[in-house]
Amino acid sequence: MINRDRQTALVLSAVIFLVLILAGFWMKTYAREADFGQYRLAQNLRAGHGLVMNAGEHDVLVIHVLPVLPLVLAPQDAPQIAVVVMAIAYALSGMLVFWVVRRAGMNSLEGIFIVLLWLIAWPVWAGYRSPSALMILATLSGLELAERGHWRWAGWAAGLAVLIEPEGVLACVLLGIYLISLARAWSYWQTVWIPGVFWIVLNVLFLTDGDINELEVLGAIRETYHWQGIIWLGLLIPSAGLLSYCRADHRLWFFMLWAVAEVMTLSSQDGVLPLAVSAALITGIRLIRPRMRSVAVMTGSVGMLALLLLAPPRTDPHLAEDIELGTHLNLPSDATIAHDRSDAFTYYALNAEGKAYCLDGEYSPLVNRLLEQHDPQSVIVALAPDYLYFNTRKEPFSRVDLSGYELSTLAYTQQPSVLQIPGVRHGDVYLVRQMEVGTFGEVQSIGLEFGEDVRLTGYAVDRVRLLPDHVLRVRLDWELDRPPEKDVDVYLNLLDGSPISSTYSRFPARLWKSLSPSTYQVLVIPGDVQPGVFSLYVTLGYDAGTLGQNRLGEFIVPPGPPPADIPLAEDGELGILGTVVLHGARVTPQPGQLLVELTWSTRRSLPDDYHIFVHLTPLGDVMPVSQRDSEPANGRYPTRFWLPGELVFDQHYVPLQGVPAGRYLVRTGLYLPEGERLRGEQGDHLVLAQVQIQSDGTVTVEPPD
Repeated sequence: MINRDRQTALVLSAVIFLVLILAGFWMKTYAREADFGQYRLAQNLRAGHGLVMNAGEHDVLVIHVLPVLPLVLAPQDAPQIAVVVMAIAYALSGMLVFWVVRRAGMNSLEGIFIVLLWLIAWPVWAGYRSPSALMILATLSGLELAERGHWRWAGWAAGLAVLIEPEGVLACVLLGIYLISLARAWSYWQTVWIPGVFWIVLNVLFLTDGDINELEVLGAIRETYHWQGIIWLGLLIPSAGLLSYCRADHRLWFFMLWAVAEVMTLSSQDGVLPLAVSAALITGIRLIRPRMRSVAVMTGSVGMLALLLLAPPRTDPHLAEDIELGTHLNLPSDATIAHDRSDAFTYYALNAEGKAYCLDGEYSPLVNRLLEQHDPQSVIVALAPDYLYFNTRKEPFSRVDLSGYELSTLAYTQQPSVLQIPGVRHGDVYLVRQMEVGTFGEVQSIGLEFGEDVRLTGYAVDRVRLLPDHVLRVRLDWELDRPPEKDVDVYLNLLDGSPISSTYSRFPARLWKSLSPSTYQVLVIPGDVQPGVFSLYVTLGYDAGTLGQNRLGEFIVPPGPPPADIPLAEDGELGILGTVVLHGARVTPQPGQLLVELTWSTRRSLPDDYHIFVHLTPLGDVMPVSQRDSEPANGRYPTRFWLPGELVFDQHYVPLQGVPAGRYLVRTGLYLPEGERLRGEQGDHLVLAQVQIQSDGTVTVEPPD
């Protein structure tokens, strides 16, 4: 009998696999929204970006990691791979279900029909690519191992179920309760937690370099565990009592409780619901008289098959539109887009080098926080994606002013021609950013007071080196003791003695209710701005008054590259002082003066502001008879702003009035205002040229010896 059951189970498993493979490829256009998140993770993991939704983001604590791994083999074919993997999982699960019902006293024919009930129910609710199949397989494997007395291995299997889907925690806990009712569960509980803890530790130690603050947790996972925590507490004691009381059919009651738990957690979109339906049918049929069981099972099978034929699984129309739109949009491979569509749109529109931000905030704590502040305009300024796609008829982006200051400053322009492709909905807008933007740096912690109960705790900018005809994005992090009753005005002024750029935004009172909001603004850098150092000031206005003004920081508009006709040393270096390299020098006599043109660079960032001296000294003497000392670029490009490897052009005019005839050397070097000079192998200066001044005032310049 046992051998016959094994043969029947193997044949049944093979039939399930073949049927699901054929059905999966026959219905290859059928998809669920829940499937595409793991496809996106597989794209980035294959590209070496980690388990993230976008390259360069912080790692996400992805609990359902195991279903992603087989998809990494070929992310572009993830739907097809998912069909094969899930068909294998359901085939093996069907075999385990058959063994369970046979042990419960049902005959082989009844067991086959029970499995067929499950097989028919599965595609109606779960889809052909749901990772729930793997989770069910791991849970049933744990049950089977427990039945065979392998308690620790059962714990390992149930622990893996959690890493396949968070909903596996329910089955994991219920299996432990079931074993407690049999007074043989302690070995199970010794191992069930190990896979999950191992994965979390692996995330913290290796994926985030040991910084747990970098580990983001998906909002969907947090919400799932919130519901499951309630279910655990509600089912723990009654489940243990019920399983103890109904020991005769304990396996079937385990299925029944699992079904109840899944339904109570509203997981109707997951692949466990077919198991829940089947479990209810199994338990109900078990209570029917033996003579009527076969009839009941056949009737149930026919009913489920009729349901499948009358209401075959179909892709949600909105999801189908997202797939169509993503397929036809033709974005560049490295594009960044913010959209209000599903993960299916992201998967088909971008590869792993592109970045996508869902405007519902599901995967982005930043977007979610700004939406909680009811500030969709700041979402756009904060992200500044290359492309924007959203529906103006949906909240909260129906309040976005498409012709407002922020969008016009970032040069977003609508592309109406794109709205002719398939998948577009009424009210959709598609905008492309024409203005170049930088990337926000780390938040700088500060503590600036604005009145008695408002503080600016931090700020971040997308660039410190400003460029003419570009923009500067500014993020300000605030802290309030109490929420304001009226709107608050935030002014930004970029000053160089006088304002060169200003902006003003009025933020509604509701934005400040969290008491720790962040505001985002954009400053335009004029095209005629001259190189130099500029200060950014923040002013806070409230109720027609000013709460305070503070200086935020310094910014630089760097000079342009050296002129093309400036000669550079053949070997690249004329000399080195500290970390500063002199690449080229030209000394040109002019009426009454010498024009000295220098080209510098630094190998490492300089923390201090050095002055550059150019001295005219007699041969054999170091005391200058004439000199010119100043900061680089006449004070407009301090050395603390120099970038390593950047060529910096500098000019000095050395006066010759009153200099007697003779031979002189032109020397240069760098020093701090306190007097300390940078030194190199040649000392604390470099010789640029020899100068001969005749008695008639004629000046000739020769290379140094």
